[in-house]
Amino acid sequence: MIGEMFKQSANVQLLHIPYKGSTPATTDLLGNQVPLMFDNPGPLMQHI
Repeated sequence: MIGEMFKQSANVQLLHIPYKGSTPATTDLLGNQVPLMFDNPGPLMQHI
């Protein structure tokens, strides 16, 4: 939901890429396979 709100307010095009959980998505984010992601902050706090 927040991704769609960001997309509309920033007037950008985003593509939803489904993942089976936060871990593979975070791995791809940290490996520069995807440019951004929207997730709960808990699992990501150690990487900030």
